[in-house]
Amino acid sequence: MLPVAIDRDVPRRAIWLLGAVQCIYWGALYYAFPVTLHPIAESLKTSATAVAGAFSLGLLVMAFAAPSVGRALDRGSGSWLMRGGAALAIVALSASAWIESVNALYIVWFALGMSMALMLYEPAFGLVVRAVADPVRRVRALATVTVSGGLASTLCIPAIAALVDQAGWQQTQIALAGAVVVGAIVMEWQVLPALRETGSSARRRPTGQPSDAIPRVPFLLAAVFAASTITAMALGTMLIAALIERGHGAGAAANALALLGIMQLPGRLWVLSGRHAGSVRTLVIGPLVLQSLGLAVIAASASLPGVGIGVAIFGIGAGWGTLARPMVVQVLYGTADAGALNGSIARLQGFARAAGPLGAAALYRAFGYEVLFGGLALALSLLACAVLHAMRTPATSSLRAPEVRG
Repeated sequence: MLPVAIDRDVPRRAIWLLGAVQCIYWGALYYAFPVTLHPIAESLKTSATAVAGAFSLGLLVMAFAAPSVGRALDRGSGSWLMRGGAALAIVALSASAWIESVNALYIVWFALGMSMALMLYEPAFGLVVRAVADPVRRVRALATVTVSGGLASTLCIPAIAALVDQAGWQQTQIALAGAVVVGAIVMEWQVLPALRETGSSARRRPTGQPSDAIPRVPFLLAAVFAASTITAMALGTMLIAALIERGHGAGAAANALALLGIMQLPGRLWVLSGRHAGSVRTLVIGPLVLQSLGLAVIAASASLPGVGIGVAIFGIGAGWGTLARPMVVQVLYGTADAGALNGSIARLQGFARAAGPLGAAALYRAFGYEVLFGGLALALSLLACAVLHAMRTPATSSLRAPEVRG
């Protein structure tokens, strides 16, 4: 376990446990769905597309709820949001084991979408931002949470797949509800009591900003994170199918994609180590550059090792980008309205997460492998150039801020 310097009144154990619970929650609510999709479709005697639509509904509900959740976080309601989300998830996951129709599945995923909005990274980030007063320690605490939570796909997908094979998808849903129960108990006994809002972090705004003013996130800044989400969803949705069509085996293609999750850890660990140093410009543009480079390598590679290198580069940028958003928001706008501002960005990311697979599939069918990934690389490169230009323009000073150093 890496050392993490947290405020004296916020034990390191609470931050690490929060990350571990995020790993459980992401596994149970998000990463379990691809594993159970086909068994559910077979059980309900319907198409995989119809079942996938329920997941898309959940993602849209999560996106629409994000700004309201953010505002509630700013009012200090993070603990109650997490409790309510866990209770709703336990009921919905348990009920999903008994569904007998597609309509019931959609109702369940409407509830699960709301529970994801109340339980996943946004509320967890909100708890950390308001509990850890020192900016440098806050950044490292956020990194700790994402390092632990980022292991969800690597740890949970194989375990859930084995459980589905052994017990069936209905019993798996009950087991996932039980996992959420365990996470909720850990939160109640170990995490929430330790993550109380500190007086020095409460309602902090940048100097000169009116106390009742809630700044608006510049569209360009929001577009950065939405574009990163779209490209990640496109890569995750289409890479395996594209590699199989190019003559590679399904197992080898899946291994290449698996690097996406694993390689998100180095960037987060770099921040966690405390050796990070960079301006807001670096935090925003750096992930874009790495993701663009990774996509370009993928588009240009005919060999599986080359594709793997591209996925690894993209993954490092994606992992760094996950931390960039809460870090950039708190530096540019302070912590007083961090929940609302992060919620606004998360809503756009949610829309991108829901639309990304459909858009990527359409582009792939129309133009092919090279154009899909090469075009996405070009789009991210142009976006990075636009951000760089905006940050050098006095009229867009809201995108410029002092350096963040650890």
